[in-house]
Amino acid sequence: MPKLHNRPPKLCLKKSNQTGFVNVDGRQIYMGKWGSEADAKYRAFIAEWASCNVPACRSQTSSQKITLAELFSAYVLHPQNAEHLNEADMLRAKLVIRTILSIYPTTFVDDFGPLQLEAVRDYFFREGYTRGNKRGKYSRGYLNKLVNAIRSIFAWGVSRLLVKRDTYETLKYLKPLLEGHCSAPETTKRDNAEDKDIIPVLPYLLPMYRTMIELLCITAMRPSELCRMRACDIDRSRDDGIWLYTPSTHKTKAKGKQRIVALGVHSQKLLVPILASKTCGIEYLFTPEQARREQWERQRAKRKSMITPSQLKRDAKRIRTRFLNLNDHVQVASLSRAVSRGIKLAQKDGLQITAWTPYCIRHKAITDMALVEGPVASQRIAGHSNLNTTNIYNHAALQEAITLAKKYG
Repeated sequence: MPKLHNRPPKLCLKKSNQTGFVNVDGRQIYMGKWGSEADAKYRAFIAEWASCNVPACRSQTSSQKITLAELFSAYVLHPQNAEHLNEADMLRAKLVIRTILSIYPTTFVDDFGPLQLEAVRDYFFREGYTRGNKRGKYSRGYLNKLVNAIRSIFAWGVSRLLVKRDTYETLKYLKPLLEGHCSAPETTKRDNAEDKDIIPVLPYLLPMYRTMIELLCITAMRPSELCRMRACDIDRSRDDGIWLYTPSTHKTKAKGKQRIVALGVHSQKLLVPILASKTCGIEYLFTPEQARREQWERQRAKRKSMITPSQLKRDAKRIRTRFLNLNDHVQVASLSRAVSRGIKLAQKDGLQITAWTPYCIRHKAITDMALVEGPVASQRIAGHSNLNTTNIYNHAALQEAITLAKKYG
């Protein structure tokens, strides 16, 4: 019979004083006098335990203090955090958890205050990040996001009675880094890409990535929504010929908002060959496996020597082994790296191209729609409920000012 690693703790009897207790992580939590009192407290404890679903989770009302390691363990293992946090928030949370535990491995939650929070922020500023052989400094805005990620973990601990409210409130007194008042670098604001920079890069991209960029230009989707596209999420039963794509998850899903992307004729022409190649509706349309196959085909086409039978056998073995640990769909970071490689190849061939990212295409599509159809139409295609949010992406006002300056200036 398999061993249950996450079974609920049992109510036990302490015969010396006739009281009930449960054992959690080697610690005894008393339930009161044996009988109806212990049974009632045990039922309430099990309800809270099942809701938290983390055996190490216990409240600050117990005599034992909680360490930072226990708080972070409960936060990461809690199922609601894994479901509702997006990929970027979870990565930031894991980054700050690793860093804090390396600096304060045995510190209690009550002993972590504004001074310790500032020390962690200064550590991030000094050490920066390492990606392969590249080292860099975190920007001022990202440092503030890391501090907010730490505060959000403590706020979650308050809701679970793992952190005292006063401990969380003291962390708010650390002021954020302000522009011009610190030596942390600033990030450049995301601008819209232009056709003269996008079109020359397309031949340098793999066919799958080229299709994704073209879809972004047409639909103004978020890159994350495009990467998670599946056949079962596309409604193709409408009489007017328009397809409706409803992403299974998106940026504002946790807020109860629905995201629907209308796909017209141009988008359908790009998607029809991909949909025909999928045998199951739940398969993602854009996969790393497809990108790797296209890369091999491109390399094979550039090959000048003949292919030997032994190489064909090695190719068959390589296909079996190199597709084992791939993601089920293309990540936004992979799409960004592919675009960056395409831009570098185009610049290497002497083309004058300004660097851009997939997110810049969303800015471009929203701006183009605002110039042609107006701001309300750009809000509809962007999927925003507030026009002020669309104005962040909309650079039409600047384009109109440039046009007027050329005409009258």
